[in-house]
Amino acid sequence: MNARIETGRIPTPAIASGEGFSLPAWIYRDPEFFELEKQTIFRKAWQLVCHVNDIPKACDYHTFDFFNESVRAVRGDDGLVRSFFDVCRHRASRLVDGTHGNCGRRIV
Repeated sequence: MNARIETGRIPTPAIASGEGFSLPAWIYRDPEFFELEKQTIFRKAWQLVCHVNDIPKACDYHTFDFFNESVRAVRGDDGLVRSFFDVCRHRASRLVDGTHGNCGRRIV
């Protein structure tokens, strides 16, 4: 990825003069800047998959699509919630169909 911020394109905030500051309009539609944000901000931060009440019982799951990758949160028999990428390491396919539900005693 060759995305970078060109310092000449980003305005200096006019805080001293009392003017409001907003991001320039090009940032909201620039695909390179969005790729940079994905890598430097979103992928390095915690993301909310679901609320624990969305998976109340053992083996309940909920899926979160995060930048074309599927993340699945599952409640274990011990009551703990664990999240992982929803992909089989052997066949590179999705492990469970659907966005939420109960996967039974194990995922195969």
